[in-house]
Amino acid sequence: MTSTDLYDDDEAYEGVPGGGGYYLEPPRRSRLGRIVIISVILALLVGGLGAAWLQRKIDPPGSPGAEVVLNIQEGTSTATIAAMLDEKGVISNATIFKYYLRVKGEDPFDAGSYRFRTNEDFDSVVATFRRGPEILVQRLTVPEGRTLKQI
Repeated sequence: MTSTDLYDDDEAYEGVPGGGGYYLEPPRRSRLGRIVIISVILALLVGGLGAAWLQRKIDPPGSPGAEVVLNIQEGTSTATIAAMLDEKGVISNATIFKYYLRVKGEDPFDAGSYRFRTNEDFDSVVATFRRGPEILVQRLTVPEGRTLKQI
């Protein structure tokens, strides 16, 4: 303890048997320390809310809805596919989906016809793309006696 920590203050001990005396000065908290603590708390709060919002975009609440068929042409970019999925209501945000695909390394997709559901989570959409496009089988009748060139 230093002499600057002790103060003679008779008024601090009024009513105490023996009268005045010395008391310790309460520790001072720095303004910078308070600002840092408040900043950290606010950053954690904002980060937590941001993470919760992002999670709801990646995996929306509720069950998937109606079936949606999406036809992707050869050479369609990932950004265009994300916009098409967003427009059809399969995903909730095309921009977040594009970043999600980058992080997962899921690029590019094959052209063709895909079946999705509205309000689907990103993992399900990516799994549908991994399986590849649907192969539509139609009936074909080949008359007897025709050559391959004639067919």
